[in-house]
Amino acid sequence: MPPSQPAAPDAAGPGDDPGSTPAGGSTPGPAPSGPTASGRAPGLRAQFAATRAAVIRLIQAHVELARAEFSEIADEVKRIAIGSGIAFGMLLFVAMLLPVGITLFLGEWLWGSMGWGVLHGTELAIAVGLTAVLAALRLPGRSIGRAILVAVIAGVVVAIVFGLNLPHEAWVNLAATVAPAMNPGYSPLVVAAFVTAAMFAILGFLIALLKRWGVGAAIRGFILGAVIGLFVGAFTAISFSVHVGIAFGIAIGLALWSVGLGVAVARNGIDMEDLKKRMTPDQTIETTKETLEWVRKLTQRGPKS
Repeated sequence: MPPSQPAAPDAAGPGDDPGSTPAGGSTPGPAPSGPTASGRAPGLRAQFAATRAAVIRLIQAHVELARAEFSEIADEVKRIAIGSGIAFGMLLFVAMLLPVGITLFLGEWLWGSMGWGVLHGTELAIAVGLTAVLAALRLPGRSIGRAILVAVIAGVVVAIVFGLNLPHEAWVNLAATVAPAMNPGYSPLVVAAFVTAAMFAILGFLIALLKRWGVGAAIRGFILGAVIGLFVGAFTAISFSVHVGIAFGIAIGLALWSVGLGVAVARNGIDMEDLKKRMTPDQTIETTKETLEWVRKLTQRGPKS
């Protein structure tokens, strides 16, 4: 007999899976995308998963775009903020520099020294600040006006007296009369210091006695008056030029402005009751009380039987 031949594999029938082997095994193939190899559409779960993934990728893209744009916007905001801060700082510097520079310039130009500008500017700032505060606290306007008027008059008088160098001339004439043998270079200073020290010492002693502060207080008043008079006499013996005398008068006037305001406060005081009344919302409190009372009565009445 002839040798047997191996049986040929059967042809695949129409119902057989083309991806399977005759032994029943399967040949791995690519994962189906879209319709399956059999022509059927993917299931609802697969479609939902694919849609969700697409939506997530879209949202992530928008988030990344927003992050990039907001980062650029933040950089612009920082740049604008830095520039605005520098500009504000420069404006603040100018606002401080102008008044300070003007006062120093006027002190040097008008009175011959920037020290006068510093003194006048400081006194003016203090006086204006006190006036603003006391006006806000409702200090009577006539008291503020009186303080300013007295300061102006006193400043003008001092400026005229020292601008014309009247005190120095008076001491020169007095020294030539009472001490003609003394050196005229310093005789006005010695005479002025001695005379004013004696006058102020006697004045201090008499004030203490009239106030009935006792003998000890009278002695202390005598000594204190002598010391003050010594300095006053030495100062008035100085020879002033016209512009220095005027600058000194302005300084005295500005100082008396603040002093006058202090005297007005000490004399009239601040009406704290009026201030408290103005700072308390009385109408709101009364209305709230009336409303609470109305609610209380309404709740106590209760429903009618």
